[in-house]
Amino acid sequence: MRVPGAFAEATIRREGPPGKAWIDGLPELIGTMLREWELTADGEVLHGHVAVVLPVRRAGGGRAALKVAWPDQYARREPVGLRAWAGRGGVRLLRQDTGRAALLLERLRPSVSLEHRPVREALSTAARVLRLLHSAPPPRELPSVAEEQGPVAGEISRSLPGRPRWQSSLLEAAAGTFLRAGPARGGEAVLLHGDFHYANVLADDTGRWKATDPKPCVGPREYDLLPLLRNRWTELPAGDPGPGLRHRLRILAACAGLDPGAAAEWCRARAAMDALAAEMSHDHGFAARSWAIAGALPAPGP
Repeated sequence: MRVPGAFAEATIRREGPPGKAWIDGLPELIGTMLREWELTADGEVLHGHVAVVLPVRRAGGGRAALKVAWPDQYARREPVGLRAWAGRGGVRLLRQDTGRAALLLERLRPSVSLEHRPVREALSTAARVLRLLHSAPPPRELPSVAEEQGPVAGEISRSLPGRPRWQSSLLEAAAGTFLRAGPARGGEAVLLHGDFHYANVLADDTGRWKATDPKPCVGPREYDLLPLLRNRWTELPAGDPGPGLRHRLRILAACAGLDPGAAAEWCRARAAMDALAAEMSHDHGFAARSWAIAGALPAPGP
């Protein structure tokens, strides 16, 4: 098996020498998993940002997909979330080797995603999938949103000097949102997907929509909405994306049964934190988009 060149280059650029060593060993690792799990390759290798996926056949002839990911914390978390969903709203996990970040999954249709459906339809479908995902009991071994982002939010004050006042206000509000997150705030903490965007919702062979590639954690339902505002950005009016963003949020909140105010608060908070992280990594385009989202959503009344 040849590792896709673009995937290899991106991994080595991001991870350095450890990434190169992993890429060099990836063909052998995949070959080992094929032998151990009695699989036969059944198509070309696909890839995302941090994993490759090989269509396979099982010993009995059934179709599946072998996924091997860069072995980070998210690769360790993914099977925890998939087991909890058990195929209800999420891709079904058939087998796992956590130590080698290898998963055997039901095979979905990679060419049929919500990325290619009309936005209104995609939003309402995504909301229905979220209802299923959020209905699963959250596993105890997953971190909460507060545990993940609380330490960062607590250091927000260091990034405020020299900023426009409107950015400082958004960052201060975001810090408060994350620091208050969790059951102690009074809201229900659910199992979150963590990276829920249009391209991560694929159809199975029966036409049912299922989420893939989760970065699961635990927290308020509204946390999962932001990528559905941010992605498919070019379909929003270039000069003034605000009305389109607010329209998307209204659809999501209504279809998912969420409080519009809480939905806006969490999308603002995540967008502001994303903008700060993008600035630190010199991704100015992503930072500008994130600030645009955070500034466009309705703030709470007095």
